Amino acid sequence: MLTSIIDRIADRVRWGYLTAFILLLLSYILTFYSSQQVSNQQERVNHTTNVINTLDDLLSEIREAESAVRGFLIIKDESFLNDYYYAPHVIDSIFLQLKSLTQDNLVQQNRISTLQLLIKNKLNILSAGLIIFKNNNYVVADTMKKMGFEGKLLMDSIKSLSIKLQKEEDDLIIKRSNRVTTLSNFIKVINVASIVIAIVLAFYSISSFNKENKAKQAADKQAEQFRKQLELRVNELKKLNTELLELRGIEKFAVTGRISRT
Repeated sequence: MLTSIIDRIADRVRWGYLTAFILLLLSYILTFYSSQQVSNQQERVNHTTNVINTLDDLLSEIREAESAVRGFLIIKDESFLNDYYYAPHVIDSIFLQLKSLTQDNLVQQNRISTLQLLIKNKLNILSAGLIIFKNNNYVVADTMKKMGFEGKLLMDSIKSLSIKLQKEEDDLIIKRSNRVTTLSNFIKVINVASIVIAIVLAFYSISSFNKENKAKQAADKQAEQFRKQLELRVNELKKLNTELLELRGIEKFAVTGRISRT
């Protein structure tokens, strides 16, 4: 009986700790997976932010090129054209970066190709205007005014398309940020649940041990009482056996006496 109680205690404690270990291991696996997802989503958010910043750089570069041409038309100083001459190389580099960043988004790729064509036309108009301006002895011709209106329409189209590109990326940022928030909250829930489960299982193991320990102590007490009763019975049997032997001795002595008298 005592051995059975001890085994039962050991089994309950063992199963309690084993269950706690399995649940905590599962929570750690889920936490690791969720952390990886958060990291991936965070990288995508950073990627989208990078696309938006690159678009801003592109618009800034085309504005600087346009401002450089305007400065030259007003001041008639070739040094103003340095930013204009440098702009095509920078713009080509930015477009390569944009296409690389949006290679997983076909819609954005098509918009970027359209934007590239618009900016190329804008630069061609600026270049043609400069040629006309220089050939006209640095005097603004009527043809340049017409080209200016065309350039303005192109710039409006460039801004409009850039806004669409940025809006698409802004929507992606919102979606990905929401996913990051959802996964972060999920990780918090897992951690809290793991702590609660660990505490509950710890109390279960302790209470099971205390309960079975009390049962063990009660069984030990009963076993001790049984042992004492058994010793008492054994002593009584010994006493009775001794008396029986004495009676047999007396009986033999009496028989011997009778035989002697006969």
